[in-house]
Amino acid sequence: MEDLRAIRAGVCNDEERAKCKDEFGHNLEWSCKNCPKGKAEDLHPYTLKLLGLRELSIAGYPFGPNDLTAEEWHDLGKVIQWLEIPAVSKSKST
Repeated sequence: MEDLRAIRAGVCNDEERAKCKDEFGHNLEWSCKNCPKGKAEDLHPYTLKLLGLRELSIAGYPFGPNDLTAEEWHDLGKVIQWLEIPAVSKSKST
């Protein structure tokens, strides 16, 4: 679930890191540790596999019923649902 929360917040890439380096300078290490965005290199390989399967599904890849295990189908469904449901904003009411 932590991987999916991080993905929902966005995945940090080289371009994002460069922006943060410009913005935070010598505080970059602290900023990265406290950033809600996920780092692609920190994502679990199984999460990356499920994200790849999701992309194939969105693109219309013709999966057969036995292409994935029952567990993988369930996990893929959870990933799709998780990423389609809008994130709840934690803004304060005034």
